[in-house]
Amino acid sequence: MSDTAVETSTEEAVEAAPSIVAYYVYDATGRIRGTGTCAPAEVASHAGDGQVAVQGLADGMRQYVDVATGELKTMTDAQAAARRAFPSYPARWDMATMAWVDLRTTAEMRAAQLRAIDDGFSAAATALTAGYPAAEQLTWPTQQAEALAWAANPAAPTPFLDGVAAVRGITPDDMRQRTLGAVQAFMTASQVLVGRRQQLRDLADAAPDAPTLARIGWSMPGD
Repeated sequence: MSDTAVETSTEEAVEAAPSIVAYYVYDATGRIRGTGTCAPAEVASHAGDGQVAVQGLADGMRQYVDVATGELKTMTDAQAAARRAFPSYPARWDMATMAWVDLRTTAEMRAAQLRAIDDGFSAAATALTAGYPAAEQLTWPTQQAEALAWAANPAAPTPFLDGVAAVRGITPDDMRQRTLGAVQAFMTASQVLVGRRQQLRDLADAAPDAPTLARIGWSMPGD
């Protein structure tokens, strides 16, 4: 081969070589830690301690590297969805289990679970009074007292309920019975909620470790 031919081949190779390439960096677990572009000779410089930089394209949210083979693999749809669902608490993504690992201490998790239980209780309790104006709810203690007094003694006076009945256009006895039924239904539902909240808080307080705490949250029996 002539010198001219060698020079021409070298020039063509230089011209064909890309000046900028894509790369990705993965760690010892196979998790892709970063992506970017740079000159080919600079790819390796982007790897930190315990990391490997490779020329090529990768999706850090859907792909990972099989560290045994160096092969780029794609997560299942379920795994990718879990990866995108960032927890509201400190956590890290574990490549071995394809799940988020909670980084909170047991004490921090216990406090969070207790708050979640109280929030769940409050939401359920609020649902019991949905649709009733606040001003009407202010009269409930009076209505309850009169209805329970009447249930214990049919001769007990019920001035508030009688007045409501007159405006509503029903008999006092009908009003008393309806109110008593509502009071009893509310007490039955609320005692279940209160008992469930206290039960779950007892379980959370007694939980010995984080995995046990993770299984405790607001729910109703049968959910």
